[in-house]
Amino acid sequence: MILYSDLDGCFLDIDTYSYNDTIKYAQKFIDSGNILIFCSSKTYDEIDSIMIKIDREMPYIVENGGGIYIPNKFKCWEDSSNTTNGDRNLFKVSDHSFNIFKTIKYIRREIGIKMNTYQDLNINQICSITGLNKYQAALAKNRKFSETIITRLNNQEITVLESRLRKINLTCTKGSRFYTIHPNDINKGKAALILFQKIQNMRIDNKLTIGIGDSYNDESLLDFTNKSYLLKNKHNEWSNIKGDNIIKIDGMGQDGWIKVYKEITKSLK
Repeated sequence: MILYSDLDGCFLDIDTYSYNDTIKYAQKFIDSGNILIFCSSKTYDEIDSIMIKIDREMPYIVENGGGIYIPNKFKCWEDSSNTTNGDRNLFKVSDHSFNIFKTIKYIRREIGIKMNTYQDLNINQICSITGLNKYQAALAKNRKFSETIITRLNNQEITVLESRLRKINLTCTKGSRFYTIHPNDINKGKAALILFQKIQNMRIDNKLTIGIGDSYNDESLLDFTNKSYLLKNKHNEWSNIKGDNIIKIDGMGQDGWIKVYKEITKSLK
């Protein structure tokens, strides 16, 4: 089976970002011949640091579907538009090429909303707001396809911002903690579908897709997968995500993720 999983508030603890409890289950899942694909708003550098600790080579989807990274052993496709990042192949999902941060700086002056992104802050400020350590904050700041809004905006400000972003083919998506601004032609579900199609080209016998998420930026992913598990969010409640294939799990973070693991692997025993 192919398991697409969000990170923050799912595989990772929502407050500490720890994955001390889930890592052994991820390793066991992969070692059983399955494919685990992290699908997150996190950057390539952030997810890569997690994969190094897991010590397994798997594809992953970064920045809410903005890019797909493939280990060289997953020779899914050959595309001249790909760029290379170390031993990873990068597939850009969006055709947008403008600098999102420069665009945000212009828009916030125009609409009169004070908001900061990672790029406005230094490492110490990011640590203070997010709870990340300095190493993690540096990885989070190195974004290629999106920008994260650190400032807490009210509903009216979000509505004004979304309206302005739509005019230039951008959108903002709510995650476990923050909103992320990215091109409107990307989402987790679209990237998951692209990657699934490429994996099938490898004639890998993995037809069943499983999704794990907890927030609104996971909705397109959970709509794509055959079986979709919704964990509770940081407020200990389920996000209002609709879908016929949604299975609600009474748990959040690592606890919820392990519950899903045990449920989906019953058939493997």
